[in-house]
Amino acid sequence: MLTSYFGVNAEQAAASGLPQYKPSSGFQDVGATLAIKYRLTDHISFVGSALMTQNLDRVMDSPFTERKWQPASILGVAYTF
Repeated sequence: MLTSYFGVNAEQAAASGLPQYKPSSGFQDVGATLAIKYRLTDHISFVGSALMTQNLDRVMDSPFTERKWQPASILGVAYTF
C-alpha cells in the first residue's frame, strides 16, 4: 500500500522528473483523535472530532510528501430519532 500512495516507479519518474522511490513495508503514520459530543436536547447534539497524524520516515522520504504533521477536524449536528 505504501508503494501505491508514496512510491515513484521508473515510468512515473521519467514523466514527472521526480526521483524513483520505493518505500519499505510497514506503518505509514501514527495519530491521535479526540471526539466530543454535547447533548443540546433529547434529540439534538453537537459533535466534533480533532485528529493529528504524524507521517513516519518512510513516508517522509517520498519525493512528493511535504508535511510531517497532518491535522484534521470535523464538526456537525446529530439528530436522534
